[in-house]
Amino acid sequence: MYLAKRQGRVNMNKQDINLIVVEDDYAKFLSICLVLEFFDTLFFDANVVHLATFDEAEEYFEKELPSPDRTIVIMDLNMRRSPTQRMDVDTYELSRQLKKKYPDIVIIANSSDKGNQYHQKKLGNCDLAAGDDLLEAINQALDMIAQRQQPAQNEYSECKDKHAMTECSPA
Repeated sequence: MYLAKRQGRVNMNKQDINLIVVEDDYAKFLSICLVLEFFDTLFFDANVVHLATFDEAEEYFEKELPSPDRTIVIMDLNMRRSPTQRMDVDTYELSRQLKKKYPDIVIIANSSDKGNQYHQKKLGNCDLAAGDDLLEAINQALDMIAQRQQPAQNEYSECKDKHAMTECSPA
């Protein structure tokens, strides 16, 4: 497992994003890292975790994720547990289990077979399909996280304002 801290200049809502890359081909993982370099200009921090085998991914996701509502998973759909199994069977099941356990997690389907990506998205196992533009898919995932965070922030601000008014009101 590879873990790195990507530092941006400004945090997205002063919090980190967990970016988990499930990819067994190290060259493809490095190309994903190159795509992530562009996000330095988007000013957010990301904790990048690389899971290189199916078993490693399964074991990692069995633990509780610290903040699934701020987690993006880039899932290689062509990984398999054993050479005799169909490629997409295990990743299909893993992504389905992830969405069930962590409904707020954002999963991006990533595969050289574009049809498989869109099929997984249609089945509801993945939120986005990388298609030909992984950068755009990550950007959409960040937007999804920001939109989910917005109602909670508005609620906090309203509560904080009400609390300040009652504390500051003359007796």
